[in-house]
Amino acid sequence: MIEIPDIRFVLMSDFATMDQSGKFVIGGMYTEDMIVPELPTVVPILVFTVFARSPSKEIDLTMRIRAPSGAIVVGGDVILSPSPPQQGTDGRSIMGFQFNGLKLSEAGQYRMTLSLRSDPGNEIEIHDFRVAVGQIPEHLVAEDLKLSGSPDSA
Repeated sequence: MIEIPDIRFVLMSDFATMDQSGKFVIGGMYTEDMIVPELPTVVPILVFTVFARSPSKEIDLTMRIRAPSGAIVVGGDVILSPSPPQQGTDGRSIMGFQFNGLKLSEAGQYRMTLSLRSDPGNEIEIHDFRVAVGQIPEHLVAEDLKLSGSPDSA
């Protein structure tokens, strides 16, 4: 078992950035399912934002996305450094991975893993998502998304 920071959550989206006030702006966030029209398919941009508790020391990590067959689809390296806590909060670290022109060739469960760069064979899974061929059910597609309690919902 490798020692990595406590992963709080992983977001998968088309776009992610942090503004000047430290607020995250996330666009095109996926659920656990990615519905594609056909396979193979190319996802123009796919961003993984990983939120973790700050480690006590610097950690050199490798992240991989594995296809259902176990093949490595894409990966990247990151050095995670300790981060001092803000007022009233625990220290947190954020890892961002953006992949452009990502080719997905298989339907099924994809896994996101982390390992120490010095021990790439000892991976742990931190996130998974499913790729399925089809169309989004019509009842889930809203022409005019309205939030409960908004001025237009009356």
